[in-house]
Amino acid sequence: MAGLVGVVRGSRLHATFDPVLRVLCHAPGSTARILYAEPPVSLGMVVRHGYQGDYCFEEMAGGRAVALYGFTLERGPGGWRRLGARDLLHRFADVGVAAATHLDGSFIAAFLDRPTHRLFLVNDRHASLPLHYAAVAQSFAFAPEAKAIFQLVPLRPALDPMGALQLLNTGHTFGGQTLFEGVETLRPAHLIEVDLASAMPSIRPYWDLEFEPDQRLGLHRAAARLFEAVREAQGALAVLGANRMALALTGGFDSRLVLGTLPELPGVELEAFSWGVAGDLPGSDPAIARELASEKGLPFRFLRYRPEDFADNWSEWLYVSELSAANLGYFAAGSRFLADASGTPDIVLTGDHLVGLGGYPASRQAALEAVTFEPFAGLHPCLAPLVRREAAGDLAERYESMVLPVADACPSGHPRDLQDYLFFHLHAPGWLWSAGFYKEPMAFAFRPLLLSPVRDVCRRLPAAHRGDKRVLVEAVRRYLPGLRTHPIASGNSAIDWRYDSLHVPSLRAVLEDLTAQARLSETCVARIVDRERFARFRETYLASDPAPVSRQPSAARRLTGVRRVFIRNRLTARAAGMFGRQVGAKFGGRRYQLSAGAAHRVMFRVALLAAFEQMVSAGAFSPRLEKTGEFRS
Repeated sequence: MAGLVGVVRGSRLHATFDPVLRVLCHAPGSTARILYAEPPVSLGMVVRHGYQGDYCFEEMAGGRAVALYGFTLERGPGGWRRLGARDLLHRFADVGVAAATHLDGSFIAAFLDRPTHRLFLVNDRHASLPLHYAAVAQSFAFAPEAKAIFQLVPLRPALDPMGALQLLNTGHTFGGQTLFEGVETLRPAHLIEVDLASAMPSIRPYWDLEFEPDQRLGLHRAAARLFEAVREAQGALAVLGANRMALALTGGFDSRLVLGTLPELPGVELEAFSWGVAGDLPGSDPAIARELASEKGLPFRFLRYRPEDFADNWSEWLYVSELSAANLGYFAAGSRFLADASGTPDIVLTGDHLVGLGGYPASRQAALEAVTFEPFAGLHPCLAPLVRREAAGDLAERYESMVLPVADACPSGHPRDLQDYLFFHLHAPGWLWSAGFYKEPMAFAFRPLLLSPVRDVCRRLPAAHRGDKRVLVEAVRRYLPGLRTHPIASGNSAIDWRYDSLHVPSLRAVLEDLTAQARLSETCVARIVDRERFARFRETYLASDPAPVSRQPSAARRLTGVRRVFIRNRLTARAAGMFGRQVGAKFGGRRYQLSAGAAHRVMFRVALLAAFEQMVSAGAFSPRLEKTGEFRS
């Protein structure tokens, strides 16, 4: 995937840095370039064809330099301004690394300061672009994927048990954890300072999410502020320099808000697209998205993916994504999903946000469960019965030890604030921003609902306005009447993984093969899961015959609107939550499927994790140039 790559005092010869970059060139037309190669530092970059972001490297007299990947944006009295590497370099000379810590956008920046013998790495406030790093044997390396790091420093790829536990339990890694021992990811709003003499890094946050709710802010006034903030954020599109943009559109309120606030962009080719198993299912996201696009006069594309595609893509996607998230849709889509449809746009606009994800939690426990999608007792309710008896207590404690410190760091004690804080630190970096569908490495994503105008409004919202997107929905209803009249998506257009895994021959064959005891016996799965218990679980699952999911409009999704009426305080929120869980269990709602009803998810997570470890053991991520003698441990 595209991004910045670098090494300090690494064992890779600087003259052979270019082949290291090429292991990241997955997308067609990707190019690699060396930016700087003067020991003890080498810096490079991988960019995709047509990429409109800043990949400049600027150096000034005095030994200071800046490399930048992505978009750095600044909002001032005159509107939005996009800053390049040269702008950051001059500010860096004046104020140091603080030059990047107040900026908007989606970026990774590297600041080289030879006078102080320091290298600084900074990400944006949401960690929307991945940065992996490792410090080993007096060397330090970083890259958008771990596979490049193994080319740069003497670190052998090996599966990390804590990362494996997170993947099995939650479906993705979080908190800086990866699936590789010795490799971490940079968490949101953090910077790394590397001493060039010792290659020792120090990591610290430069910002955190804090809430200062204005209790005098009524719902109507809050909706007005949010709507104006989104319009202001959308103004940044004019300075990005893209020629072709595409809006990832669903039938939900978040993408409607993005659609309804799009500014006039003369000379820019703009279209909308949606995805699923079929584009004409009644009441489904793609069907409603098509209507919404037509309402605004946008060309519309439907992108189809099928369960059969999983069998064709799983091995390649394991290698490309490094199993950062076990989102089965990503495996069906593959790495060229958007590009193969009709070419990759310069920018994809999305409705990704942190405005009221989940309901209104009545307690700390409810907030934890909303974010982890499970009863928070340490282990997933489908995984817990499979774990080896002697290891269950230890594994549950280990998992809690990775989640609870994040919860304890929340500056607010209100359950709703805690829930948003956990979504920001745990869920979003590992799930929402993970590679897949329309995102990296296929296209660069622009998320207007995460820019500072919107963020500043959201942190001032009373808790009662944030649950279940209450204020966001109100903004659409009041200010986008042409879009609010379209129905809410109530039909299911996603792949029915539980049914298809048993009835689509190619998919079932892959699942049976990857979960066979012969496959699992030499993996970490065998050290976590009891052999006999899993064998019975697998046999029961493969012998089951679930009914296919209904493709007709369902009342379960529509009831979310009813629940919003009750999420004004903890008492009514608790009642609404109990009602929602009962409805979800009866109608197979999404949140229910992600927790207690998710046997198929455990099956696939076991399969993918075991296959990934076997890929690691087989040397798929090991240094490719080791055989030539160019790599020295």
